Amino acid sequence: MVQERGLVWVLRVVVLNVIIQLIVNLNWVITVPVFIILFISYQYFMGGSATRQMKRSANGLLLITSLFIAIWLGELILRAAAVNASYSERNQQIISRIFTPSYLSIFNNSEPLWEPNTTSEDSRKEFDSSIKINNAGFVDRNWQVKRNKKRRVICLGDSFTQGVGAPTDSSYPRILETLYADSVEVMNAGIAGSDPFYEYIKLKRDLLKYKPDVAVFAFNSSDIFDVVMRLGEERFSENYDRLRLKAPWWEPIYAQSYFFRLFIHQGLGYSYSFMDKTELEMKEAKALNDLEHCLDMCSELCSINNIQCIFVFQPMRGEVFEKMQLEPAIRYAANKGYRYLDMRNVYLANKIDSFQSYEYFWPIDGHNKPKGYALMAVALKNQILRDSLLTR
Repeated sequence: MVQERGLVWVLRVVVLNVIIQLIVNLNWVITVPVFIILFISYQYFMGGSATRQMKRSANGLLLITSLFIAIWLGELILRAAAVNASYSERNQQIISRIFTPSYLSIFNNSEPLWEPNTTSEDSRKEFDSSIKINNAGFVDRNWQVKRNKKRRVICLGDSFTQGVGAPTDSSYPRILETLYADSVEVMNAGIAGSDPFYEYIKLKRDLLKYKPDVAVFAFNSSDIFDVVMRLGEERFSENYDRLRLKAPWWEPIYAQSYFFRLFIHQGLGYSYSFMDKTELEMKEAKALNDLEHCLDMCSELCSINNIQCIFVFQPMRGEVFEKMQLEPAIRYAANKGYRYLDMRNVYLANKIDSFQSYEYFWPIDGHNKPKGYALMAVALKNQILRDSLLTR
């Protein structure tokens, strides 16, 4: 009897210690189920006299404990292997992803903005960058509204224009300026997380006062996803709150549990935008039509304000060797007579194979390395020269 009581107290201490460790080290989605399992085990095997009578054998405790360990280890393995990990989580170190996954909701529809005159750190698995925000809220040197004798080019886009994956002086707008040998001022108006509709609004609302001679609009396949989630021109309407996509009630569970993600994606067959295949294809087709309309909007805005306009279509690394998702938009630009640069053709013309592509793109993050941004700057300068955009 004494030995049995001693064993009970030892097990109580062990159980309490495990619970404390789980609460301290892991998030709630693991801690809560584990606590429930341990609580049931305690009540069944170590409770009062009534519950003690329910004991059948030590195999019950072994079964429950084994189940707990299997679930716990399975969750850790899924996190470590980044199975169904989000973009931000793939960029985390393994230990950080296991214990503090940095899931960011895909239903964040607010306009991406930097606070002017601030600094920030961009720390990722493959690189670290220090970011200095200028007086206009962009990752660039400070801007002056008043122009000098130089021609002025403004580059609009998302993180590929901002220059994520490279030092600030190695973004394609900064390299483009150096190629002009101080005869052209190039302004980097790229913001990570932006898309062509926000870039149109930024130019119309905030950047026309700088009176650029040329506006460069950069597109890539992530813009399709952005427009699927945020919608196109509808986001600027009074009815947007009613029209926009809402996060499902279970997204907080999805954010914390990789087991739950297996159920959502491999079990139910939902995409990473939480849609089935049919719905996703329909919305992506609409998004491409919206992006084609955005080409018209940007071209018209530039024409009205006497700005030369050029569109740049950037491939992701895998798209260099396959069909680009933006192919319909590229054909649309060609049919409309818009000036554009297809960077996939540039990669192919330089005979860059799959192995060499890792010199231009980060394998995990997917953004360009400095060599990729340099290739884009050279190609864009040549295209601007062919189209005589700075001699008009």
